[in-house]
Amino acid sequence: MLGRVDITAFLGRLSFLNHRGDISACTQYMTVRDIRRVLTRLRTLGLTTPGQPLHGLADDFALRQEDIPDDPEDFEAGRDLPPEVMRQLCANLDSLETVSSTDVRTTIELIIDTGRRPNEICKLPWQCLDRESDGTPVLVYDNTKNLRHARRLPISGATAALVIRQQQRARARFPATPTDKLKLFPAGLANPHGTKATTYEWVSAKHRAWVKGLPDFLVPTVIVEEGNRVTTMLPFDKNKIYPYAYRHTYAQRHADAGVPPGRSPIVDGSPRGQHHAAVLPRR
Repeated sequence: MLGRVDITAFLGRLSFLNHRGDISACTQYMTVRDIRRVLTRLRTLGLTTPGQPLHGLADDFALRQEDIPDDPEDFEAGRDLPPEVMRQLCANLDSLETVSSTDVRTTIELIIDTGRRPNEICKLPWQCLDRESDGTPVLVYDNTKNLRHARRLPISGATAALVIRQQQRARARFPATPTDKLKLFPAGLANPHGTKATTYEWVSAKHRAWVKGLPDFLVPTVIVEEGNRVTTMLPFDKNKIYPYAYRHTYAQRHADAGVPPGRSPIVDGSPRGQHHAAVLPRR
């Protein structure tokens, strides 16, 4: 019978996969969080009571609050990428498309441009582009983490053009699927109608392989030589370049521009986002 020992083994396996680099900290966090919700919901629906399909499931076969690992958005907040690194990454987006796909490249570009969580971009519906009354384009997305749906983010014309081109590609692949069912970034496998979105894990793995294959990112670094502080160009740690870092960089860019914390687009109604925006220093 399933019990706490199985929960412990499951948590240990996820931790091992994260430390080995097979899954990201974000994937580990979301997996444990979502399974906890499912198990709690099954019990709330009474499915473990006598006569129900899960009758007999041990009470300790459950994920506790303390079992959920730290949210990467908490402990990685503020870890933005230096401008030198961002310039080199953007200059090499063509090579990202070469080693992965146009969909992956566009996903990364939208994360960079909008500062949304990677999973929010991956799960965008085909009908995600709208316009305000003055014609300003807006990205319509679901902030599933905070259960806030159909959020509207003003975007530039260039970013809107990215979305339109991606819509055209998705529609060309699945011409018979109604647009209200189609995903902007349809998964490549087991997805005959384009109704299943690509996963953050897939995009993250392709992004990681791309970054590892790029030349070193040299950034100005202050060191001490013979008692004197000097600036030299040293390689930037590539392990710090992951899709979520673009969200932090987006937030820092707005802080540098003098955007008040309460008006930062990174906030999106999230108390944690408000905290992150408030602590970002202007440089």
